[in-house]
Amino acid sequence: MDRYTIELNRTQIKLIAQALEMHSRAICGQIEESFSPPIKEELWKHYKTGENIDNSEFYDKRKKVEEHLLAVKEIIWPGFGPGASEGVGYDEIADLGYEMYKHILSQFEKELQKEKGEKYEANVHTGTPLKLTKEPVIKIKKIKSEKLTKNYLKHNGWELVKSPFTGKFIYIKDRYDDENDGIEFKNYWKFQIDLDLTKITYVKMNISTTIESTLCIDEFIEFYKKKEFKDGKKRV
Repeated sequence: MDRYTIELNRTQIKLIAQALEMHSRAICGQIEESFSPPIKEELWKHYKTGENIDNSEFYDKRKKVEEHLLAVKEIIWPGFGPGASEGVGYDEIADLGYEMYKHILSQFEKELQKEKGEKYEANVHTGTPLKLTKEPVIKIKKIKSEKLTKNYLKHNGWELVKSPFTGKFIYIKDRYDDENDGIEFKNYWKFQIDLDLTKITYVKMNISTTIESTLCIDEFIEFYKKKEFKDGKKRV
């Protein structure tokens, strides 16, 4: 049997997992709004909710959507109420989709467990997923970005230091924007990368605001592409 390799970033592989889960559930009868992220997201998009606005239209539309989906469900899966499904073992393709998306989410949990250590809390995606089909288990291997290697960091102004907070070694780099981004005060950036190059924490500061965020390396590369830094000079 032919085999293939695909390289994805975290956003892309999460979307695949979401699509596989929705497809697997739909085959088995779970077609309600709560199991269909696109429908749920579109409802939120078109009928906004909030503390200071009238939410009645959103809930009315959501109720109507759910009624129609349950009507379709009754036609195809008679007698199946809200949330009910055929379950695992009903359909081979549904089972394969289940295996695949569970392995993707299990991979994320392994990474999170490694990151948090004793603070990690297990959930339904922790551990080895059920094997339901005769198909080979999909292989997921995290690859480090070629743009951020230890050699690259060493030769581009990053300093390896021991964190006074965790006791672990990290790479750090501070810098100011070359331009003022159209405001009176230049932004000051502080970057911190963990030793195994899996995540980066950055703090953006100016005289009026401080923004802190943590991204995995792949997400940070995407952050570059969106031109949060407006030109090549602003990239670390």
